[in-house]
Amino acid sequence: MVMAGLRQIAENGQTESAKVRAFELLGKPVGIFRDEQPAPWDGDLNKLSLEQLERMAIGSNGSQRGSRAAVQLLSFRPQPASLW
Repeated sequence: MVMAGLRQIAENGQTESAKVRAFELLGKPVGIFRDEQPAPWDGDLNKLSLEQLERMAIGSNGSQRGSRAAVQLLSFRPQPASLW
């Protein structure tokens, strides 16, 4: 009953904000939206994993124009040894 009401608001709500909120509430139970908080970080790039540094170096929009500090640190970090 609640979900049906939310769907009605999402499709026919009077305001865009009501529609967006209804879609958000409909999506949370199926895992579309999460209330995760980022882990605390003290700003020390040396404490980040290689994956985290790579994400910072690439940037949030997928360009290669991410954090210069992350790019510089990546260039000095040793790469994992190859198995072959």
